[in-house]
Amino acid sequence: VDITSHKDTEQALENASDYLHNIINAVPNPIFLKDRQHRWCFFNNAFCRLLGYSRNFLLGKTAEDVLPKTEAALFHQKDDLLFTTGQEDVGEETFTDAAKVAHTVLTRRVLYTDPQERQFIVGTITDITERQRVEEQLRKSETLLSAIFNGVSVGICLTDANGCFVQVNPAYCRLY
Repeated sequence: VDITSHKDTEQALENASDYLHNIINAVPNPIFLKDRQHRWCFFNNAFCRLLGYSRNFLLGKTAEDVLPKTEAALFHQKDDLLFTTGQEDVGEETFTDAAKVAHTVLTRRVLYTDPQERQFIVGTITDITERQRVEEQLRKSETLLSAIFNGVSVGICLTDANGCFVQVNPAYCRLY
């Protein structure tokens, strides 16, 4: 009876572990875990896709093993600071993936200490490359529209629903 109970418990733990791995791999944002030697010791599928490397290749590697030297040095420095201070780190960073494509990401790192007192960095990544590209296009469009609005010789005014002026161009001011 004791052996059966023990095996049932082991099976339940194994099932729970598989369940947790499946949940973490379903998360669309990259998640990673680094040890004190800066090695990636756990990560989800999204992390592999973002970096462009297989799980087998990345496991046990450091940023220095896969990223350009300057990018890896920045990550190493931020990790060291987190290990020293224990303060959560949130920031925008850039890195180059396996295909040599540059990404801008928002990274959040926290310190985790396990029951054996070993420290790890747990991090999440949000790729904001596309958002930044769209924001830059919007800035350029706004600049162009502003130049046209202010540069035409026809008076233009914008009003709100109550008829109050929101914006007028120089030609409108000269006209009135």
